[in-house]
Amino acid sequence: VLVRPPRGMDESVPKAVDLRGAGLVPSEPSAAEPSSLEDLQRRALSTPNPLVPSTYGSGPDWCYRLRVVLCGVVLVPIRLPIFLLCCLVASLFAKVAVIGIPLQETNAQPLSRWRKAMVFVVRAMNRGALWALGVVWIRIKGRPAPRSKAPIIVSNHHGFLDAPFVYVFVPYVSFVSAEEHLHIPVLSALVRAAQTITVKRTNPESRQRAKAQIIRYATSPEPMPQVCIFPEGTVTNGRAVISFKVGAFEPMVPVQPLVLRYPHRALDPTWVYGNPSLPVLIFALMASPITRLEAEFLEPIAPSPADGGLPDRFARRVQTYMAEQLGGVPVTEHTAEDTALQGAAMALGLPAHAGVLEMGALRRVYGADRYLAKAAAKEFVRLAGRGVERLTLSAWLAGLASAGDPAAKAGASSSRGGASQPPRLRDELWGVYARLGKDEGE
Repeated sequence: VLVRPPRGMDESVPKAVDLRGAGLVPSEPSAAEPSSLEDLQRRALSTPNPLVPSTYGSGPDWCYRLRVVLCGVVLVPIRLPIFLLCCLVASLFAKVAVIGIPLQETNAQPLSRWRKAMVFVVRAMNRGALWALGVVWIRIKGRPAPRSKAPIIVSNHHGFLDAPFVYVFVPYVSFVSAEEHLHIPVLSALVRAAQTITVKRTNPESRQRAKAQIIRYATSPEPMPQVCIFPEGTVTNGRAVISFKVGAFEPMVPVQPLVLRYPHRALDPTWVYGNPSLPVLIFALMASPITRLEAEFLEPIAPSPADGGLPDRFARRVQTYMAEQLGGVPVTEHTAEDTALQGAAMALGLPAHAGVLEMGALRRVYGADRYLAKAAAKEFVRLAGRGVERLTLSAWLAGLASAGDPAAKAGASSSRGGASQPPRLRDELWGVYARLGKDEGE
């Protein structure tokens, strides 16, 4: 970001530049939160990246590859037909479960007894599908609390195995999911049978309707299903608990935390960027002898007077508690916006880790959003080139020159020759120095 000082400004006090109009002045942080670019960089270097596989950069060894090939020859021909059959049967019974219910009334009232019987078959087929994906044995600690004690379940999110597990082991449960899932064959019937609250993330009205539905499910005197929500809003590798969205906490009712773990050595089953594509990941799971899943239902947590009636404080308290129960993993300010930026960065030829910026902290400290970050990524690739992760001063000046800026062209050549820069480029660099709080000599 280049900040050019107004003409005539006293250059002896560079820190007096007012950047509020650009939304770049850091907000007041709490003691534990990063408050500057240096703090953000320091924490990024000391915190595991939660949005790439835990095996990112290493890859499986030859022994694992050989085992997958040998086991795959035996297991895949058995598991694949079972998986497809379970999906087909689940879809058929799910369609029967909601037959006669208009789409717009799917969430209007609890399912009748016979419809729940159909859903029981769907749940059984979900367990069969998990078995076909290698989840042969599941270690479960604790038990789901009844709706009267915890209308909402909040869980960390790893990938496509999480929801089927919850659907199988929580007797009557619903979810919050993207509206687009209603248009996917097979999946659409399952979404409706679970009385899922659907939301279109880009539509503010849809988000408000979803919040109202969550509150109604949680507070209705009718026997509505419990709602399982993944408040992180995206999938992670489990090495950190990222920012919670507050939708699950706005009803201000008790919630039951659920922590999921997938212990592994070579194959990380989480569905994050940097892992294989979905079909390849499903094949790898089928070819693996066993995929370990550990689940722990924690005691319900009720809103506290210390929360002051604020859902974000309640969310932060639950987030911190879940991180402790996961073995003390860090709590970070990564958000779903990081995932969106990650996809955009990979489309530009950057590696999977390059687009992970901890957008929650950038937004809080500098007011940046993913649209600004995507624009910056495009400009970065234009200046540095595809696949390059760091931008040097020379490359930056050369990029300015290639854009047809004669002052920048002269500055690029003078920066290599040691001569002083022309006035226009000096103004540009002065703004950078001012933002970094450095003297020109540095």
